[in-house]
Amino acid sequence: EGRSRLNRVAKEDNDRAIELFGQAVALQPDFALAWAALSQAHSQSVASGWGMPAEVYGPARVAAQRALALAPDLIEGLVALGQVLASGDLDWKGADALFRKAIELAPGNATGLHSASWLAAAFGRMDEALALARRIVALDPLADKILVLVPPPLATPNPLAMSSALV
Repeated sequence: EGRSRLNRVAKEDNDRAIELFGQAVALQPDFALAWAALSQAHSQSVASGWGMPAEVYGPARVAAQRALALAPDLIEGLVALGQVLASGDLDWKGADALFRKAIELAPGNATGLHSASWLAAAFGRMDEALALARRIVALDPLADKILVLVPPPLATPNPLAMSSALV
């Protein structure tokens, strides 16, 4: 239920996801994936405008670091810590290294690809960002969240034109 709530991107659902992932790690402190998801839920609070960075990135960082301490190559943990570094610390080089490691370890992981694509676009590496976005679309061309997965700098007012450009 926690992952489902996190994917809905609504404040009430995100708050419930934080609660559920918090319960999961309290019951099973060695559950690395739950730690990573808890970090992502905290980060999503800031990204969506529901939380203050000074209050949210601390718990997000702790959760991501705990996930990686338990499972150093956990893709979700790498992406979660990369999100904290990029958005919370403005450590884009550190985030870039984590995102690159994530897609090296799991080239078919859409979350890792999205994060790497987003950061490449933010740095103006548009060819790289577009290539990564194409890989996301190739994984699942009919995904309902495909417009969310494509970094905003690559989006166009015409989603059909964008979809055909990516495929």
